[in-house]
Amino acid sequence: MSICNSAINIISVTTVEHWVLTFEDEGPGIDESHLKHLFKPFYRLEDSRSRLDGGTGLGLAVIDAIIEAHQGHIYYSKSKNLGGSCFTIQLNRKTSTHL
Repeated sequence: MSICNSAINIISVTTVEHWVLTFEDEGPGIDESHLKHLFKPFYRLEDSRSRLDGGTGLGLAVIDAIIEAHQGHIYYSKSKNLGGSCFTIQLNRKTSTHL
């Protein structure tokens, strides 16, 4: 699937207590066998990609660490709207006064 020909949804919702950001795509999603390792440093989903042309497996681990530093959480689920991945970030507005 070409990146140019695929849809993504980005949704922002604020409540009195939380700021919730949701990112959805229509890609293949992530197999359940990977979910328990998804946010671990250096974990890569694609064995076929070398580190020269693929990632290092740090992206989601870094995102998770940044969100935790702000007393937030990140969750993965299958996108109900687009069929691919859905990442939801929840931040507590009481500790994030700049939101």
